[in-house]
Amino acid sequence: MFLRRAAVFSLLLCLIAAPFYAETLDNSEVNAFDRAMLFPYSRELDIASNVTLFSAVALPFTLAAVAPSKDFSGLALMYAGSALFAYGIRTGLKNGIYRERPFMYYDGTRPADVEPGDSHMSFPSGHTVFAFNAASFAATAFSLYYPDSRWRVPVTASAFTLAGATAILRVASGNHFVTDTLAGAMIGSFTGFIVPYAAREFGFFKPTPNGTLSVTPYGVSYCLEY
Repeated sequence: MFLRRAAVFSLLLCLIAAPFYAETLDNSEVNAFDRAMLFPYSRELDIASNVTLFSAVALPFTLAAVAPSKDFSGLALMYAGSALFAYGIRTGLKNGIYRERPFMYYDGTRPADVEPGDSHMSFPSGHTVFAFNAASFAATAFSLYYPDSRWRVPVTASAFTLAGATAILRVASGNHFVTDTLAGAMIGSFTGFIVPYAAREFGFFKPTPNGTLSVTPYGVSYCLEY
């Protein structure tokens, strides 16, 4: 009985300690482009990348400040559709392409809470996919449906700045290679653009024209802005 318990305890200890004692990989196997910007794991930069990601994902909701309430459901469905499209591509590639994360090339610097199997799912960068998806969606939706909005330029600039910062932080934190984030940026930009663009081209979404009510000494007028 004692030997059985000792064996079980030893097995559990090995499973718990596995992430800490995993074999350190040889960085000479990494292509020269990615090897030039290879970094060990940084928890602080990892957390910072989460902050920039969530901020980028929230920016498209500023459309609610310019769009009529009747447009909210259509905009929400388009944003959800683009995000799901991005998620499907990102998940398929991660499960189909085996690539160790950069922190696996450094000894003793990998995150203690890395999930089993996640260490070899480096390509593409999911954070970058969703950050650029949000930025591209916001830019496309504003340009196609509300081009005269004073929010269009600041929101678009802020969204792509946050998306770019997310990509940089994912590399600097040791979670991804540069090529992971470049692929993520392309996937996110494409999915964020194609859904609102297709919705307009196929007539799935037609924004409600904005109306302005004016009261003057000579009467009342209502102007529709298309």
